[in-house]
Amino acid sequence: MVNDMAQGSRAPKNSVVNEGVLGDDGTIGVWCFEVSGIPRIHPLFAAEPVSVCRHAVRLLLAHRGRLAPEEITFTSGTFGKPKVDLGVNYSSSADDDHAAIAITATGEIGIDLQIKPVEVVDLETLVGGQLTAVRIKNPRTLWARIEAVVKCRGKGFRLPVTALMVKQLEEPEGSLDVHGARVWWRDLPHEVGSLCLAAERPIERVDFHGVPWKLTAPQQP
Repeated sequence: MVNDMAQGSRAPKNSVVNEGVLGDDGTIGVWCFEVSGIPRIHPLFAAEPVSVCRHAVRLLLAHRGRLAPEEITFTSGTFGKPKVDLGVNYSSSADDDHAAIAITATGEIGIDLQIKPVEVVDLETLVGGQLTAVRIKNPRTLWARIEAVVKCRGKGFRLPVTALMVKQLEEPEGSLDVHGARVWWRDLPHEVGSLCLAAERPIERVDFHGVPWKLTAPQQP
């Protein structure tokens, strides 16, 4: 199912769907799920959200490449961003009991999910100064936008985050220059947290999914 985010689509909560073609047509596939939604019979039940998220990434990429999960090989970019040689780019995020994964075949992407509270002082510490010129309505949402954008650039917080960058990220969607490259971002709906997607080209369509179906079956991780 392809959801045009301009129509205000909502992400399904732990629904189980077929993974499809994972964005071969320019669509960005996004998977959002609660880690606690994994059945007790699954080997990853009660595992740390980050571990579950990483395993879910491996399952989705294996589905894409028609490979066994253990055959997926990850490499690192110049600044440590994980990559895989399957003709797709991906990004993932986990916080508290929730995880989010984005996959596309058309360019670099970044996704970030924030569940726990973020304070204004956290943003000021990140920037290294006061943000007097920034309208901070929701620090958690602003932090998710920042992380998604720097993930898309592949350098994380190795990129200096400036007050000007933060000010440009006040809106729920738009684009900005991030150290020599244009990045587009868009807030996505989430039941309990702040979720943001970033890409190196305009974000036109997002295909929302729930928990990857193989996480609902009793299999070896």
